[in-house]
Amino acid sequence: MRSKQDRLGLIFVGGTPRSGTTLVQRILGAHPAIYAGPEFDFVPSIVSLRNLMSESVRKGRISAFVNERDVDDATNKFIFDLLTARAVRHEHEFLCEKTPSNALVFEELIDLFPEAKFIFVVRDPRDVVASMKTVKQRYRMNGEVEPAFCRDAYASAQTIRSYLDKGYSASNKSDRVLVVHYEDVVREPETTLRNVCAFLNIEFDPKMLRIEESKFDSADTKSIKHWYDQMALRLPIVASKEPKHQGVLTAIEVSMVSYMLSGSPYVDRYGLNSGQRSLLFGWIGFNYHHACKAALNGLRNAGRALLRQ
Repeated sequence: MRSKQDRLGLIFVGGTPRSGTTLVQRILGAHPAIYAGPEFDFVPSIVSLRNLMSESVRKGRISAFVNERDVDDATNKFIFDLLTARAVRHEHEFLCEKTPSNALVFEELIDLFPEAKFIFVVRDPRDVVASMKTVKQRYRMNGEVEPAFCRDAYASAQTIRSYLDKGYSASNKSDRVLVVHYEDVVREPETTLRNVCAFLNIEFDPKMLRIEESKFDSADTKSIKHWYDQMALRLPIVASKEPKHQGVLTAIEVSMVSYMLSGSPYVDRYGLNSGQRSLLFGWIGFNYHHACKAALNGLRNAGRALLRQ
């Protein structure tokens, strides 16, 4: 008798926060064969624990109990059992788990789940940083501390770079990774989604173009209030007339993001390295940030020294 894992296909979606992963998840969830719910959050943490245990096996620390294959088999079963109960219960053919930081462990998941498919979502980094800046404002309006990657344009660009590097490495490792650009999804949805369906080896369904008509299982509103509201999760697929970063990022912020990310192959299409003047301002912004950080650390160290005295 075939196990439920033999019958159910796994799809992992990841990408920089604010890059459009939720939109892609909503679209996939509109397909009758796919269950795509809210973020599970913990797959990267479980994989990190697996990595620590595998290292401990290699060092001989826990090799009396398990070998690396045992660790991988247990990790596979643990993740699968946690994720798939709802999809199996409702007789879907696929379970799609979307957590942005999945992208940071795509390479490990490729090894752990040999039949799974992976979608890496990419968006113009300037628009991603602008969206992160908006999230920061929402946190501060509520008197709360924003995530570290939303703190400023430099921190956001650093985070984007780490995701792009990991996604690029995973896609080079396996043809089971599909790179999807947010701009293609909103500007040419049918063509893009037909390509996605071909990659997943399922038939395209027109319902994927009408996500506003589909129910989407989202997390509790309180837990996502800084990121989305329920109205945003009911909107159709719409392309913005203007780039999101216009009017949100300063010229220096735009230049710094362009300077820090222009070398990534996935963002060549966005023209980040257009013009020496832009790169000059980016270099100035990059070094200004470092100078301010160094000065702040110097003041903190001086303050601590005085307190010790």
